[in-house]
Amino acid sequence: RRYSIENKLVDLLFRTVEQRFAKTLMSLVDDFGIPHADGILLNIRLTHKDYAALIASTRETVTATVNNLKHKGVIGIEDKYLVIKSLDGIRAITG
Repeated sequence: RRYSIENKLVDLLFRTVEQRFAKTLMSLVDDFGIPHADGILLNIRLTHKDYAALIASTRETVTATVNNLKHKGVIGIEDKYLVIKSLDGIRAITG
């Protein structure tokens, strides 16, 4: 438990919002990812506010981050589900 808390603190202090968001997506892929024509669909509906709570950010910043990653072609949205189009792109962001 201590290890988990320390990792969260390190992430908050030394990682950007985009990196924290990407790391969260990688974690969600393990639990909710299903194969999809465009990549991996996260079979869980989360709002930008939900993502913000997960990464200790604001909804507005998450919205900007999602839009940026969509523009880069790393993720997409389909019927309110997030689709990871480039798993390698997500891994590259997490560092």
